[in-house]
Amino acid sequence: MNIDETEILLDPRETHRSEVMALGRTVMANERTFLAFFRMALGLAAAGGGILQIWEHPFLRGLGITFIAASVIITAMGVSRYLRRKKSFEQVVALHASER
Repeated sequence: MNIDETEILLDPRETHRSEVMALGRTVMANERTFLAFFRMALGLAAAGGGILQIWEHPFLRGLGITFIAASVIITAMGVSRYLRRKKSFEQVVALHASER
């Protein structure tokens, strides 16, 4: 490592920029996780709806209803998790801003 790289690493402005970039990556990861929850719920709802449309067997109808109910629960979990994480990120940003 030469002197120029060392000065960049020790520069407080660079540290702040890297913290902002890390927070940005974390926020995007949170959004990807929410979309994964939503994708799973959508798949379960589609499977449940398909089962209900195609088969008349009582067990399979119960399975279809269970899939749809699970999709609602997974969506609620995903939204809840996303909003809690988003709020904590906003608190970190506010805390960081108050320190400056």
